[in-house]
Amino acid sequence: MNFFFFKISTLSAAIIAATPAMAGGFDNSNRSFDIIYGDNNIITTQFGQTFLPMKANVNKMKRAQTSNAEANSKRVKSGDIVGNLTRPQVGFRYKLLNDISCAGQIEQPFATQISFADDQYTYVKTDVSGNPVDINGHPTYDPSSMDTAVAPINSKYESESFTMACGYTMALPKGQVKIFAGPKIQSVKGSFNQDLTPSPSAIGEADNLTVVLDGGTELGYVAGIAYEIPKIALRASFLYHSQVDYDAKGTITAKIPNVISFNTRGTAKTFTPQTLELALVSGIAEDTLGFVKLRWSEYSKLTALHVIGDDAKTIDGNRATIAQANQFSGNRLDPLINPKLDMFSNDTFDYSIGIGHRVSDQLSVVTTFTSSTKIGDSTRSHLLDGSSYTLGFGGEYSLIKNLKLNGGLGFTLIDGYTVELPSGDFRAEFSQTEAISFQLGLSYEI
Repeated sequence: MNFFFFKISTLSAAIIAATPAMAGGFDNSNRSFDIIYGDNNIITTQFGQTFLPMKANVNKMKRAQTSNAEANSKRVKSGDIVGNLTRPQVGFRYKLLNDISCAGQIEQPFATQISFADDQYTYVKTDVSGNPVDINGHPTYDPSSMDTAVAPINSKYESESFTMACGYTMALPKGQVKIFAGPKIQSVKGSFNQDLTPSPSAIGEADNLTVVLDGGTELGYVAGIAYEIPKIALRASFLYHSQVDYDAKGTITAKIPNVISFNTRGTAKTFTPQTLELALVSGIAEDTLGFVKLRWSEYSKLTALHVIGDDAKTIDGNRATIAQANQFSGNRLDPLINPKLDMFSNDTFDYSIGIGHRVSDQLSVVTTFTSSTKIGDSTRSHLLDGSSYTLGFGGEYSLIKNLKLNGGLGFTLIDGYTVELPSGDFRAEFSQTEAISFQLGLSYEI
């Protein structure tokens, strides 16, 4: 069988192109580091995009938009709430010695963008009879003392990373072992806001809580080991991405017309989760590869983003500090000064299986099936949280000597799921939906 000339690395770019990552609705890359494997010096570029028309039905149970509205259960449509995601990537590999090589990869490993229609999901809380209530649950018809329920409106998360690792290959009686490790330099930033009042006269961001945070650049690492038998195109590998911790800093802006308006500094501790990946690739027939990949990400530790605001600042247009205003209001401003965004309560498990085939000396093709599943049940995060299933098709074609074009298409089915805050103030039922992804890339052997 002709395994020897059908190198494992031949289809690595095509496999990536055909399998978009969606773990936790947060991963924007599968964060594999297959570029470390191979004998030749190479430069690669990739660009991909996912189109995701996610919608939701929002339930107004036991809430009212005005002081005299009924508290009957109603539903409103959210419209599209998830933005399209892009995936740029650049990588290289350079062989220093016969048994030592280094590789680097630039990518945007984490990204998400959720956008509900504003001024649609904030309501005055009511009792079972439909009467507006204050913060203690007592009926009130004083607009200034009515308690409101807020819903997540927008959130956006962006990241960039540069990973570099060097590996040593050790020959064995049968096959070889490759051990590699190196630093990962990663930056994150993001924002979220919430609509604070149900007033039709205060639309858009005129009555929002807005939090903008920048985690800066921090250091993590990757490490891995692989056992290879090149003659049968076999590689069994293990890859580890460390957790990367951040002390994020930014601003908190709260606007409630005719009540309070302030802008202050905010800080938060956050991180990106550690990840384990196990992969097996092997020749199964002449010019044909089979592969399976398993990946676990520890999202369950990232349950919420707790932001701590500086309450010593003065309120806009007032000599009183934010702390004094909060004390005067009976600490009702706590959710504005120290806002919280629910994130995850589950780890994620992804697996991919596929078959690659070399059609000719110029063309190789691959078909994959990928599933991303949350471990356990969660109903708090408004981030993309449904299990997903992707069927991918990819290929790689030699344009000229040393220059290859690769590309792929992915068709993803995302399960419907429900988001419900523990207080019962917000419930959204996300519909089952489909996403389409594509990716194109070039690789050049130096």
